[in-house]
Amino acid sequence: MGTGKIVPQVFIGDGINSSATVLSGIGKGDLFLVKKGGALITTSAAAAALSKNDEVQVAMGIATGKALLSMPIKGTQVKSFLGNKYDAPVQEVSYIGYNGTSGSLPTAINSTYRMRLVFKGSQVLSTRSPWFGDVLATTGGTTTQVALALKLVDGFNTVADAAKYVKAERVSNGTKGVMGTATASFTFTKGSKVVTCSGDIDDTTAATGTAETLAVGSSIVLGVTGNTDSVYVIAELDTTNNIAILDTPYVGETVTLEDTELKNITATDTAAATYGIKLTGLEIPDLLADYDPYKITNFEVVFAEVGVEGTYDSAALITYATKASAGNGYFRQVRADELEGQTFRGWHDKTKYYHQKPERITATSGGYDSVFIEYDVEGKGDFGRKDFQPLVAKIYIPTGLAQSDEDTSNSFASILNSYFATVCGFTAIDLDA
Repeated sequence: MGTGKIVPQVFIGDGINSSATVLSGIGKGDLFLVKKGGALITTSAAAAALSKNDEVQVAMGIATGKALLSMPIKGTQVKSFLGNKYDAPVQEVSYIGYNGTSGSLPTAINSTYRMRLVFKGSQVLSTRSPWFGDVLATTGGTTTQVALALKLVDGFNTVADAAKYVKAERVSNGTKGVMGTATASFTFTKGSKVVTCSGDIDDTTAATGTAETLAVGSSIVLGVTGNTDSVYVIAELDTTNNIAILDTPYVGETVTLEDTELKNITATDTAAATYGIKLTGLEIPDLLADYDPYKITNFEVVFAEVGVEGTYDSAALITYATKASAGNGYFRQVRADELEGQTFRGWHDKTKYYHQKPERITATSGGYDSVFIEYDVEGKGDFGRKDFQPLVAKIYIPTGLAQSDEDTSNSFASILNSYFATVCGFTAIDLDA
């Protein structure tokens, strides 16, 4: 008897089918459409020759000669056939003050400013909702934007919980100069103030003209795209060992960048520039390794002078530049779907204890194109009446590989189109769109 709830079965390919011609020859990661009974459908023409009354199954190779099969899919019982191209997730990017085009941080003396991030929705750290990340920065008898910006980013990035979910960096409108060609490359290490240069760190040679010399008080710009690139100010410079010490730890992922991927700002311009705080959402870490569902950081920004009713959190100061999006087909989403779909393989336990469980198939990086086939399976209900169980076959294929190339005859995606579009009348999937 049907439950009325749509039950998922999840099928994950490795991108390239083997040359199997019979089900017993299937390889791990293969995806095939098969006739009920086990005969592989290996050509688009064979799929197009079927009728809507024929029953087919999706087969996924889970080991050499071993397959996981969907329930039989009868063309007349298919309710939808949809395909989606991989869409990478996007993290939120917001600015306080200067946003790469306009705006600035306040510089009132003897004032205390609060930067607050409000984390929203199910991605908060615990059952508390909303959850806040607060930083206070106090100015003295004199202050500058560069000084306030440092206090805000340094304070925020040392708030352990909040810094797991958002990174705070500075941007400025300071004039960007080129790096000396003999500087070669720079290595930035996550969580460290130390930057190592593989060449001559104070070189001023340039392809045209003269490069600005790195010095204490000047800035390194991570990128060459413009005023939204993050800037780090040099607090110390060791020209003998070609090492720079930043005024705050680098918060990005460890990376080595060539001199052509960086720019610099002179100490004079660094001190006089207009600044903003760039806040970038980070991928939420798994608390239970493979077992956490995919989540993405969403937050709102508030900035105000403590004890003063004002408009510091108005649109003039806060810029929401990029809205967060979970995307479609990111490997962590697929991993979560695979976990849900494993109930079909007899595994219901989601703890980390060492129980026997099916091997996970999802890759640990990258993205997947997806195909969803929703259909009913006919059965017998109470008193012998017909009953229908709604099911959905969720098929994930590594993006850009042969299994998802519907334009190539006899590929898995092309065979799906030949049956579900040509025979059953649904719109053909286009995974190249």
